[in-house]
Amino acid sequence: VRIEDIAIGAAVALVVGLLLWPRGALGALHADVATSLRRATGYLSVALNSFAHPVTPTELGARHAAAVHAALRADETYDLAVMQRGPATPDPDRWARLTNAGYLMITIARLLSGLTTAGPVLMNAPELTDSLARARDANESAWNEVATRLVESAQPAHPTSGSTPAIGSVALRLPARIGDAAAAHAFV
Repeated sequence: VRIEDIAIGAAVALVVGLLLWPRGALGALHADVATSLRRATGYLSVALNSFAHPVTPTELGARHAAAVHAALRADETYDLAVMQRGPATPDPDRWARLTNAGYLMITIARLLSGLTTAGPVLMNAPELTDSLARARDANESAWNEVATRLVESAQPAHPTSGSTPAIGSVALRLPARIGDAAAAHAFV
């Protein structure tokens, strides 16, 4: 009777696991990190918009909450993918850099949105507003491309030590350390 209970429990766990993650936790990791990057990018874009256009605190708060929720979900999915310990165990350095990119954008957006609580500071400076919009659009486009490639990639690349991680044809030039101000600025 005990062996039957264990077998039934294992079968139920397998079916539930396949229903929740048909491609396994690694497949879910690709999707969740991509969602995290998109939400963080969206929050950063709205925070940048607040320098030139009025943005309500409600909108900023909703974007912040969505970005943080997606980042936490990606973290949890990473933990599950590592615990599966299958042949496709995620490369910790690569996924940490991608996850940290989302958190870095969230932190920058939070700091920037705090600078515009009194209203858009660049509203009367169209040349600066245009430059800001171009930079925002370029950042958003680049991170959305990374997220798209991440979802499309069937198997994650396992970069060799010292190489630039890549997803599809998009190379991720990420700062080696947070203390490197020039690399962090170029990164965002």
